Amino acid sequence: MDEEKQEEIALFRHGLLFPVLRDGLKRGALTEYLREVAAQKHDIPHSQKTEISVSTLKRWRRKYLQEGFDGLKPKFRSDRDRPRAIDPEVLERACQLRKENPDRSARRIIKMLQMSGEIAEGEVKRSTLSRHLKREGLSRRVLKQKEEDGTKLPYRRFEAEAPNHLWQSDVKYGPKLPHPEDEQRNIQTYLIGFLDDFSRKIIHAEFYYHQDLVSLTDCCKKALLKGGVPQAIYVDHGKIYLSPRFEAAVAQLGGKVITGRTYHPEGRGKIERLWREVNASFTSELQLLDDVTSLHQLNDYMAAWVGQHHNRRVHSETDMMPEKRFAHYLLSPQTVTRRQVDEAFLWRDERQVQKTATISFEGNRYEVDGALVDKKVVIHYNPTDLGTLRVYYNGKYYGDAQPVDLHREHHSVVAPRATEKSRPPTSLSYLRLLKKEQRQRQRAQLDGLQFRDLSREEN
Repeated sequence: MDEEKQEEIALFRHGLLFPVLRDGLKRGALTEYLREVAAQKHDIPHSQKTEISVSTLKRWRRKYLQEGFDGLKPKFRSDRDRPRAIDPEVLERACQLRKENPDRSARRIIKMLQMSGEIAEGEVKRSTLSRHLKREGLSRRVLKQKEEDGTKLPYRRFEAEAPNHLWQSDVKYGPKLPHPEDEQRNIQTYLIGFLDDFSRKIIHAEFYYHQDLVSLTDCCKKALLKGGVPQAIYVDHGKIYLSPRFEAAVAQLGGKVITGRTYHPEGRGKIERLWREVNASFTSELQLLDDVTSLHQLNDYMAAWVGQHHNRRVHSETDMMPEKRFAHYLLSPQTVTRRQVDEAFLWRDERQVQKTATISFEGNRYEVDGALVDKKVVIHYNPTDLGTLRVYYNGKYYGDAQPVDLHREHHSVVAPRATEKSRPPTSLSYLRLLKKEQRQRQRAQLDGLQFRDLSREEN
């Protein structure tokens, strides 16, 4: 079975088990959930079967807890659309239906959403929806009491339960800059951002020259290293987010990618509001500068705006600074190392080993282990650095392929990065002040660390 099929099956299994993949779940709740899943019919990738037993689900879960995402990949046999996770817009829609008529039960709301085609049968569990409505202050008992008291119900949008339960990500058109290789032309930039739903903290945001998987990967890796692994990342149907490689990488690290439904933007309100804020207080200030000519400069200002303006400004809905709300309520972050993140986001391809114990890839030739002659191997690689290819056969690592003829250092889909020029600043601006304040804050933090270290030595 090839790598692509194994990954597709692993993603299917991960989707089924995602609600029970974390430790600390009560045994009764685990068994109840697995029985519910086993009672359903499933469209299983590369299999004629439609049913999965509880014992099989337990075995998959055990393998995941022991080996991570790779433990969900089949070794010899195959066991397609998985039940979709509940996305924010569905939960928000359910809240609206309950507010319209407090007598509507969770079961009736689910039925209405199914009949209207907004969700599939079995996509939303009654118990899950009931818990959400109760947490939002929309239980039938509370609503009826408020109705009797004549209390008006405020509108409340969906909000994740805690930091890192849900991130939102999107791409926004940025300003045009002089082309790095031809100053007579301009080049479009794109802003990619990851926003924590609960705290409204920007985990990471960065401008790129290209709206592609390479840019998304770079931004996501930086976000994961800064904020830890979220339970889920909510995205739209943009082309770069629909890559199975992106979904598999997030799953391998313990998260899940949730794709919103086309033409239903309700669940994306927070990141849409963020983009409006970017236009109002970043882009408008940027237009007053005449020295921003490179991506490096643009991202320096964006980092200062994120760190000193957005994340440190009291949010009108939460009455807290995003960074403080994130830190205060984040109880047990799932952190990852740079090596773990890098390995998860490596690309994969299959190659046939020639009789000379070499493989060809992207116009380059590499030497591999002689035991792999005439075999089809899987290579893991960073598309921006083809000098290193990790070689696997039947899941076993056979070392790195050694370059014999290296003509191309980057994958053909990776746009070349040109050397950028910059001009000295000519005037004062809000963004420059933010940048200066950010540097002063970083310097103060560093001085504080050094002082504490010195105090320990003296004591």
